Amino acid sequence: MKRKRDSRHRKRRPTLKPAALQSITGIMAAHQLRIGASCTIQNVAAIRAQLLEALGQSAPVHIDASEVARIDSAGIQLFVAFALDCMEKNQAFAWSGRSVDFEAAVDMLGVRALLESPGISALPSGAAP
Repeated sequence: MKRKRDSRHRKRRPTLKPAALQSITGIMAAHQLRIGASCTIQNVAAIRAQLLEALGQSAPVHIDASEVARIDSAGIQLFVAFALDCMEKNQAFAWSGRSVDFEAAVDMLGVRALLESPGISALPSGAAP
């Protein structure tokens, strides 16, 4: 007659340590980046630091620039450089929103095509990027 095993003697499955779990979830989750109301030469260094941190991740980057009310050529130049870095590193990024002021600056400087990611698109169909 076979003896039933007590549940206390079952082999336990290995558990992931927090660092391993973090590295696995970090790969799957997109890196969210929200740009505030101002994207000018005065605060472009802080935004650059956020973009560089996001670029170091293996996850896609989602940028929300829907709150931008003031942007100058330094701000646009920063995003163009970021987009080019993403292309070079095969890093996907998407815009989850861009304000009217952001769009006006993009059009004025003629860099719309440079700000589009070949990887993913987060804007709803029919919305202007």
